[in-house]
Amino acid sequence: GLSGPSTVSVTVARRGLGRLLVRVARGEDIVLTRRGVPVAVLLSAERYHALVRAATPVAGLQTGPRASL
Repeated sequence: GLSGPSTVSVTVARRGLGRLLVRVARGEDIVLTRRGVPVAVLLSAERYHALVRAATPVAGLQTGPRASL
């Protein structure tokens, strides 16, 4: 949503992983925290693969300061 991803402690996540996976499958991203510090993110496989595709350089495409040389 507009407020960003939900945050759940690792302890709570252990007890309710099934429910969290249902939320993730519906498109929600969930940040897992340990002692209030973010340590991991749960996201759907579809979203994960989209992020990997977006972050993977296209073959033959040059970037950076030398790209125009």
